[in-house]
Amino acid sequence: QVYVLGEVRNPGLYDVTGRGIGIMGAIAQAGGFSDWAGHASVVVMRLTADGYFVRELDLTALRKGSEFDAAAVDLQPYDIVYVNRSKIGDFAAFSKNVMTAMVQYSRFILDVRQLEDPEIYRR
Repeated sequence: QVYVLGEVRNPGLYDVTGRGIGIMGAIAQAGGFSDWAGHASVVVMRLTADGYFVRELDLTALRKGSEFDAAAVDLQPYDIVYVNRSKIGDFAAFSKNVMTAMVQYSRFILDVRQLEDPEIYRR
C-alpha cells in the first residue's frame, strides 16, 4: 500500500500488493492530478532503517521528454506520495477563501443593519 496525498482527485491509501508501481501509476490510481496540482513539486517520503528518506521530484520533466531518474519513481510499500499545490493553485485557494469571507462579512453587515432598522430593505 502507498499513500497518495495532496493535490490529487482522490487522496488516500492505495493497494499495490503483488505488483510494483511507479509514482505516475500511484497518482493515476488516486484519480490523477487536481486542477491546482504542482507537477514540479511532488514529494516521495519513505521510512528506512536510517530514518526518513524524502525526495522532491519535478514531474514536468516527464512531459518534456527530459531525462528522469527512474529509481526515484519506483515506490515501496507504505511510501507517501505528496503532490504539492502549484503557485497559481495557492493564489486560487487564497482568492476563494477571501471572496467567501467577504460574502459572509457582507451578509453579516446586512443582517446587523436590518436588526438596527427593519424597514431598511422595504424602502
